[in-house]
Formats: sequence, C-alpha cells, structure tokens
Amino acid sequence: GRGAVRKPLTSIKNVTADVAREIVLARLDGPFTSIEDFYRRVALDRDVLESIARSGALDALAKDSRTALWEVGVLLRRLAPGPPSEIAGSVAQQLPLVELPALTPQDVPRLPELDERERLSWDYQMHGAARYHPMVLLRRMLTDLEVRTIDTCYRFVGPNSRTKPRGVRDAVMTVAGIATLRQMPPTANGVMFITLEDETGYLQCIVLPEVQAQFRALFRGAALIVRGRLQIHGAWRGIVVERAWQLDDALGGYSGHASAYGGTDRHVITPPSDLAFAPGEATHAESARAGEYARDLMREVEELRQEMIGRRRVEAGRR
Repeated sequence: GRGAVRKPLTSIKNVTADVAREIVLARLDGPFTSIEDFYRRVALDRDVLESIARSGALDALAKDSRTALWEVGVLLRRLAPGPPSEIAGSVAQQLPLVELPALTPQDVPRLPELDERERLSWDYQMHGAARYHPMVLLRRMLTDLEVRTIDTCYRFVGPNSRTKPRGVRDAVMTVAGIATLRQMPPTANGVMFITLEDETGYLQCIVLPEVQAQFRALFRGAALIVRGRLQIHGAWRGIVVERAWQLDDALGGYSGHASAYGGTDRHVITPPSDLAFAPGEATHAESARAGEYARDLMREVEELRQEMIGRRRVEAGRR
C-alpha cells in the first residue's frame, strides 16, 4: 500500500493538547458513530469544533468536510447551552422521557463538494499543510505551455557551468513553482535569490539587478514562471533568470520583499476572491495570462530561429 504520515490532532488550528486528550479518552469508550455522537461525547468550543470539521478529521463521519461543518453548525444551534435564564425550565424540559436525535437527514441539504482548490486552502488554513502539492493542480496547463518540472533540471546532464569549454552555451530552461524563500544578502551585490518549489523538488533562482529592475513587482509574488540559463555544479542546479511571469492561481507560496532573512511576508493560502468576478470572467483572466505567456514563448522561439538562420548564413559565407 501507499505510505503516509498521520498528523496529530494538535496540528489542527485551535486544538490544544488538552483538547486532543479529551477526544482520545472519549474514543476509548468506542469509535464515534456520527457527528452528533462526537458532539455529545466530547465537550468542545465552537471554534475547536469548526476547525476539526474543516480540517477533514470528521470526514469519516460525514460525506465530506463541508457537510461535517454544516452538521456541527446545526448541533451548535440546537444543543449548545444558552444563558442561565434559558437553561432553567420545567423538569420535563430538562429530563425528556425519550432523547431524540438532534440531527436528522432532512437537516442536511445537498451541499456542493469541496473542489481541489478549496480542499487545498482549507488544509493550509486548518493545519498548515496540504495533502498534495498545490502545483499539481496547475501541471496540465504548465505542460501545455512547455513549462518543465524542477526535477527536469536535476535530470539534465551537462558540463559544469564554471569549467565548461568556451563557446558551450548554457541550457535554457523554463520552470514554475511557489516561492518559499526570497533573499537578498548584503554581501550579494544586489543579487536576489528565490527558492521555487513544485511537486518534484526545489530550485534556486538567481536574479541579477538588471532583471530585477525589469520585473520587480513580479518577484514579490507567491508563485512564478521563470526562464533562464541552467547552472550546473555537481549535484546542484540553479537558474539565472532572464524572464519571469506571474502565476496567480497557486496556493502555498510566500509573497513579499526580498531580505536577508527570507522575504516571507505573507503566506498565500486562500485563492483570490471569486466575488470580484462575474461568471466566466475568472476563466477569461486565466486564459489571458496563458495567452500572454504563449505569445512571449512564440516570439522568443522566432527570435531563436532567426538567430540560427543568421549563424548558418555567416558560416556559409566563411566557407
């Protein structure tokens, strides 16, 4: 079977060690059979219950996390103790002859399932990590645009960049990833170092001052597509960036200004608000960005083709 790491309950937002202990002790009396059974057997605050539901920890008791969150909300409204004046009542109210379930199937409407981006965002918000890498969701689009995985750079075999013979050109690679580190050490003479990560690994990108001046705002983004000259030093790989594009739809990266400590000002864990778009406009915006990148790609391919034609003519003239 496929191996996995089971995260502790304390990794969930708002779940302390004491709360986790209460849940484990209650589970010793038998497995939880439903959201209501869990609610009645473990006394938890609203924020703790909602965090556990959104984290996916209750998915085995409900259809999915959204349904679990809905059921928790219904139980909180119906069973949560009210003010003392409301709790004090008749004996019949306090001691019902038959305890009926507070939650019935009719109380749960047919809710839309979480899509992959929502699941990813909820994972980051509730326990700081995702069950799959965010770049996986963009890989098909990136492959169509001839954007390689970072692993491709490490599988590329070539001469050492420092000792290669004169006239041997560096390979040009285009990769994409979320930004996990963004540094500009005082001793680097204005050079910026950005660490990009995708589902296959990490890569350091070297951004010279003149390239920073051209794409300054882009390099503060949480995810990037970059093209540049591949640098090879033993097992190490890096890219000297020559061109960059913004990658808006990836979650999990850090945006911010480069600094000596890392430039991780803000962790991007929620997608851009869909409320800012009318139906169909978000898709149009994505298509526009992909179209811009494709046009740049075709322009550079044509420039390279013209350069090769020019070289062949020069060589033919020498002969």
